[in-house]
Amino acid sequence: MVKLRRQLYPGDPNGAEKQIRLHDPKKLDRLSVFWRDIQDKSKGTIWIYHSFELINLGGFKADPDIPFARTGHRTSLIQARGKKWTAIYSNEDNHNFLASPMATKNILAAIVLRWPNPPLQLKPEKGPAFCLKDLRDEILSYVYIVELITFSPDKDGNKYYKIGKAKSIPKRIKQFGPCKLISSIELNSDQKSLEVEMQIHSKLNHLRRPDTEIFFMSESGLESALVEFSRQQANNAK
Repeated sequence: MVKLRRQLYPGDPNGAEKQIRLHDPKKLDRLSVFWRDIQDKSKGTIWIYHSFELINLGGFKADPDIPFARTGHRTSLIQARGKKWTAIYSNEDNHNFLASPMATKNILAAIVLRWPNPPLQLKPEKGPAFCLKDLRDEILSYVYIVELITFSPDKDGNKYYKIGKAKSIPKRIKQFGPCKLISSIELNSDQKSLEVEMQIHSKLNHLRRPDTEIFFMSESGLESALVEFSRQQANNAK
């Protein structure tokens, strides 16, 4: 039942009392809109319709620079079309919300993981709850550079390096024999890591062994590679 409180009616010369409806902190009456991919805004947006309590707990706010046309949703359509989800912070602290019909498990998880205080789990209305940490590990991908210690430097000190991508760097570099991890970039999808890998390969193509991911570099060549890694890391910071 909605709680009521009594208050003097403003401007009433008789001082009559009027019942004022208190705000329900769990009521779904707040709309926030997010880019699906903060690095690639051409993919569009996802909205969630949530409570005041959830926005306070999650510490989030709508993403900036979203065109007004994408935020002007009618409440009736949101309630009719929204998919029901639950954000689980603990066994006793669950918060329901509605999300865009196209909000898949991976898309919604990627958005929620950008919140300052994301829930431990998400649960769709029809389906089991899933742990965001586990899903985050599944979503993430990496671009790395390793020194291949198996191959000896030449007389000028040039060394062999491999620049590639992987879901798990430790598992991947085990295949190379003795090697040394020099640097890596964490990215939010396998597609994004493929794009970054290709960009780095293109920048360092003059040092690349044809048709391979192997690069033969001096100290200055390695410095150039690390500068490019730092640039890509900054451009793709989440």
